[in-house]
Amino acid sequence: MKMLLCTVLLMFSFGSNAAQVYIDGKVKSIKMFSDVVVIYVTSVPRACNTGQPRVAIDKNDPVFSAVVSSALAAKATDATVQIGYHDSCSVNALSWDFESFWVR
Repeated sequence: MKMLLCTVLLMFSFGSNAAQVYIDGKVKSIKMFSDVVVIYVTSVPRACNTGQPRVAIDKNDPVFSAVVSSALAAKATDATVQIGYHDSCSVNALSWDFESFWVR
């Protein structure tokens, strides 16, 4: 019984099992709010049926500064990027949840 309880608790201690998606495109725009930054990239689909084709990164994310700096540089140079996101909208209800950012 103790083993079963530990197993169940362990299962619920992990984060969301949302699928991860990776898409290539160009940074169209970047919006900064007090708690989150949203990055619009061409070819990103509308997030959670809102009509907003964007990915959100929380200001408390460990790579926040690097991602925002890289997104601004990619926008300025019109570089191709690969943005990764989770198939969920928990950071911002109108945006996909950030996974990764790669300037090609």
